[in-house]
Amino acid sequence: MGASAGRGRVLVELGSGAGDKVRMILPHLAPTAYVAVDISRGALEQATAALADDLPGLPVFALCDDFSAGLVLPNDIPDAPRLYFYPGSSIGNFAPDGALALLAPLARSGDGLLIGVDLLKDRDVLERAYADPIGVTAAFNLNLLARMNRELGADFDLKRFRHVALFNEALGRIELHLESTVEQQIRIGPHMARFGAGERMHTESSYKFRLDDFAALAERAGWSLVETWTDERRWFAEMLFEAKPPVAEPRSSRRSSSGP
Repeated sequence: MGASAGRGRVLVELGSGAGDKVRMILPHLAPTAYVAVDISRGALEQATAALADDLPGLPVFALCDDFSAGLVLPNDIPDAPRLYFYPGSSIGNFAPDGALALLAPLARSGDGLLIGVDLLKDRDVLERAYADPIGVTAAFNLNLLARMNRELGADFDLKRFRHVALFNEALGRIELHLESTVEQQIRIGPHMARFGAGERMHTESSYKFRLDDFAALAERAGWSLVETWTDERRWFAEMLFEAKPPVAEPRSSRRSSSGP
């Protein structure tokens, strides 16, 4: 991946989190600078401080921002080609139109994109992954209700809801739901909401892609596919794109006239 992406770029990681993934590829890219972008300020500052300590020769920048709403990079980053690094499968949390809206501005401001894509699999594999027996995804999903209790003054009883994960084959996505196990009434701040037994809230979607379909989506956003890597089962892919050169606008021509 490093050989194909090239060395000496400004590496911009979207949703950097703890910075674990970027550490694996940094030695192979030898970037002129690294910009970590994340919405969680605490995790961002901790991860970038640790990376700067470990790699004192690398300029490290931290940008606390929601990159889905548009991305404005620090003015003092080096003037060099940019490689956007989005290695997980978070692009699947955007509906296709949202993914297009995210990728298109990046193509206009960057040079390369190395992005992770979760590929379509058998329904059974997907549903077992999102309804794991340990209950990791269930806890993640139910935490939404805990946050509403804490931040919105709601009174959800988490024991009265259960986590449901379903694969919507027509839309190519896993859907997470929270299902009320009983008929109940919930207070959310000044509002009241009624739930029937079996009634569900759709809390999240995770789109899965075929390689050709994602390449076509990225093409519409202004990217050209360079190379693709997958695991042996072809369950996951990393895809490298280069921004297409801007299309020159045709010059307007005026036809002179000497009159009728």
